[in-house]
Amino acid sequence: MANDKKEVLLSYAPDYLIQALKPLLEKQGFTVTLHREGLPPKKSFSLIIHAPRDAAILAEWTRELLNKAQADKSRFFLIRFRTADKLYEEAAGFAQSLIKNAAQNQEVAAFTLSLGRLYGPRVPAEESGALGYLLKEFAEKEFLTLYGDGKDQDYYLYLADGAQGITQALNTPHLSHATSLTSPLPVASETVAKMLFDLGGGRHEIRYHRGIAADEEQGPPPGTPLTKFKALTSFQDGVMAALKEETPLLKAKFPRLSLPSLKVKDWSAKPKQKEEAAPARKFTPPGKRSLILAALLLPLLYLAGETGWAAYNLQKAKNSLLNFDFPAAQTAFHRSSGSLGRLGVVVPPLKIAADLSETAANVSATAPTLSRALENLQKSYQGEAITPQTEEEFKSLNSSVDTASQDLTVAWLNLQDLSPLLRGYTDKYANLIQEEALPALSFLTALADQGYDLLGYQGERNYLLLFENSAELQPGGGRMGTFANLKLQSGAVKELKFFNESDFKHISSPLGKFNNISKFVDFRDGARAIADIFLRGDKTPTQGVVGVDLRIAQELLRITGPLTLADFGNQEVTAENFFEVTTREVETEFFPGTTKKKRFIQALGEGVLQKLFSTGKESYGSLSQVVWDGLREKRLLLYFTNPTLYLPALENNFAGRVADAEGDYLYPFDHNSGTKGTVWVKRKIAYRVFNTNREGALRGELKVTWKNEGTEAWPVGNHRNKTSVLIPHGATFLTELRSSSGEKKLQNFKIGAFSGKTNIFLNYDVTRYITVPPQEEETLTLLYDLPQNLNVKTSPYRLYLQKQPGTVADEVEFIFEIPFGYAATPTAVPAGFSLQSEENKLILRGNLKTDIEFLIELKER
Repeated sequence: MANDKKEVLLSYAPDYLIQALKPLLEKQGFTVTLHREGLPPKKSFSLIIHAPRDAAILAEWTRELLNKAQADKSRFFLIRFRTADKLYEEAAGFAQSLIKNAAQNQEVAAFTLSLGRLYGPRVPAEESGALGYLLKEFAEKEFLTLYGDGKDQDYYLYLADGAQGITQALNTPHLSHATSLTSPLPVASETVAKMLFDLGGGRHEIRYHRGIAADEEQGPPPGTPLTKFKALTSFQDGVMAALKEETPLLKAKFPRLSLPSLKVKDWSAKPKQKEEAAPARKFTPPGKRSLILAALLLPLLYLAGETGWAAYNLQKAKNSLLNFDFPAAQTAFHRSSGSLGRLGVVVPPLKIAADLSETAANVSATAPTLSRALENLQKSYQGEAITPQTEEEFKSLNSSVDTASQDLTVAWLNLQDLSPLLRGYTDKYANLIQEEALPALSFLTALADQGYDLLGYQGERNYLLLFENSAELQPGGGRMGTFANLKLQSGAVKELKFFNESDFKHISSPLGKFNNISKFVDFRDGARAIADIFLRGDKTPTQGVVGVDLRIAQELLRITGPLTLADFGNQEVTAENFFEVTTREVETEFFPGTTKKKRFIQALGEGVLQKLFSTGKESYGSLSQVVWDGLREKRLLLYFTNPTLYLPALENNFAGRVADAEGDYLYPFDHNSGTKGTVWVKRKIAYRVFNTNREGALRGELKVTWKNEGTEAWPVGNHRNKTSVLIPHGATFLTELRSSSGEKKLQNFKIGAFSGKTNIFLNYDVTRYITVPPQEEETLTLLYDLPQNLNVKTSPYRLYLQKQPGTVADEVEFIFEIPFGYAATPTAVPAGFSLQSEENKLILRGNLKTDIEFLIELKER
């Protein structure tokens, strides 16, 4: 920083922020000058913090203060508040664009800090969103008002924590130009109301105004979360502090008002409701995820009698869930909740486990909706009569899952409030809640919300199933030559009809050709193209497209056992010979116009479905696991025209999209050409990043090795691959090196752009393809400079490594060479990976089953 004086200009900040932030700045040795109106002081400052709450001031003064920061050679920080004021949001967007341009043009070191919804002492109620209004009603009235269904959520930030986070950001090296400060999880208005109801001893009535919608949700504050920022004040403690400040009448009104000693209270007690008010709802997470969470802290159960009874019932609940016996699971969870609750008197975290176990019991009460839906599909496919379901069943399931999300959110908040000793036991469960359980619940909530429509109760619904053969790997997964249309109506399978490529070769679409469907890198593009082709050829509109890797069928056969194809020589197809038989039958004696491929895939599909539909409930748990793993590992890809279904698929990475990731990005994807032997080829990805000069520039060295374990015999032979790699936009490609032919400078690869990334790809020229003979291997090395903005001096290093659909657990090795004079601190290691430190290197190793993210904080010694 050119200006070394510790002078801070705090411009147009509201009084409550000044009172919280100014003492912290002064404690760090800064001299703080307040700027409340008119032109800023002429003297120079080392730091300018611009924090207006007024939209006009924000729009008018940001440019002026940026100019001053440039003249003073000082750093500039814009504090962006969270508000429902659209005028303020427009002004903030304008101000942030000015800051981004100034930073990119290197005119000034400028940053935006976006805060969560502030609350706490001295923060006006109207500044704290729904929480502020509920606190005001709690202090002044006998009721608490919720708008809509009370499910609106917001990201809250206690004022003192926000001020502490701002000072932390000021001292953070390599800060992102757009950074956010908030809690990692949102809190629903209904959750706040229930907590206040409990704190007030049931004195308040919860009123629902269902005809008036709550403010539109904004999602998390924009920007990269501040690394290592953690709110020190639990949500409940912050609410209590705000309540005590709200009005002096509180103490007289509630003389014994205090936070519960145990943070997760039983909010199942229903407050008084008006007739039009919906009853307070309580509920649990679904299936396997609920069990894991309900078993929270099992290692701490040391009291003999209750411990044994709790463990017995949790194991019984697990077995019942695997068999889809939800009534038995409900009883077992309820009993374990009682035992855990009694143990929680001695070990407080077990009270959290007790509440989650009770939540699981409540979910189990509505979960039969899922099993009935599966049974109806099973019966209808076999021509049997079904038992129609009602819309209320799905609404009840949706309500229970949604309530479970709230319960888990509260549990996560309370786990953060435990002592460091207990956190050593509970952090892994808190991470499971945040990273897996809550996202899974969000997807299940959408399925339950739209289940009645999804199953065709509101009209016929059509879904295309694309059978992708990963033995012939293409950018979007395995090659798709055969597909089926699944027609659902009133909860039943009305028709399952198979089609082949030759059925639509005469149909053209502006969105793409049939034989290019699997060549789209982004599954959405291919899904839209095939849906349009099908509409033009069959006159049938579709509501969704599902990409199905044939490995899903292989995994299903491991559960159901082998099947016999009567029309194909009574061949027995097992999980072990699946790809061998499939490849032989769909490729031998194949010629344009033949229907053999379609007939075989149809026979195979019908055979697998027949096996599935003949299984009992005892196999539902195993089948569900195959589907869940398939979604997470991109063996199942989803596209829906209904945004309520598609958005959760996007958020959970089930949609096969090219990731929109900050920092370094790497996505190597193969395009097999000619043979059908991808399943016999093993791929290893080795990526090394190192510093190349004193300015902190970074260079990437990517090595991809293909090992052909097949033979000369068809379908393997020579493995030919038209490979491509997506890297960050602005990266500069340097050289290519192949282990078999030596260095080739830009001779084989072309440089393009796709989805905001730089695309390094081979020409459509078979002589330039990567060719690997049987029992040999080939290594391709690509060297490139990362963009200038990915510099060790300007930002922490972030890597997003994306998995290609159709691949299976590629071996990965990532080496980060620590720059001279720097200390490197990695974040949490991705699941299934190991991290080692060797001399000046951090080495991450594992198998790529899902996309991974990895961040390394760099600090000058």
